Amino acid sequence: MPLPPASLPPVAEETVAISPAGTVREGVYEDGSYPFSVTAPEGWTLAPGAADGMLRLEARHVATGTAAQVWVFREDASGPRPRQGCTWTFEADGAFGDLRIPGPVGVATCVPDDPSGDLVLDTFTVLGGIAYHVESTVPAGRLVEAREATAALLAGIRFR
Repeated sequence: MPLPPASLPPVAEETVAISPAGTVREGVYEDGSYPFSVTAPEGWTLAPGAADGMLRLEARHVATGTAAQVWVFREDASGPRPRQGCTWTFEADGAFGDLRIPGPVGVATCVPDDPSGDLVLDTFTVLGGIAYHVESTVPAGRLVEAREATAALLAGIRFR
């Protein structure tokens, strides 16, 4: 004779509230801990990362499929950060105009190991002992459009 099913008390669902890294209002992201903001150009959506994380903001450009992430590091991260699935094949420092700041800006390109994979473009700088990285993931075959969209997003970043 089979045993009757066990009668266990219901398990309460546990939810963990994750505080956002900042707020988005009317297309403008304002970080809650670091001195920067991002105004989204037309076609971009913005979503804050977690307040306790290094990933501060995720942005998407719907028309091109481009994704961008704003990362913040306190240690010296003045070069591109290691990534799996691609190889950094280009890196340069200079006065690149997309990120509108008076100091030097670094740029780097990470080529996917899989030829059909996404290209990663990193734009980075160090201000006040904080390294800021904007990593854009570009779908295969969309480099020109994605580069233009990313340039508009970078132009909307302001440091206080």
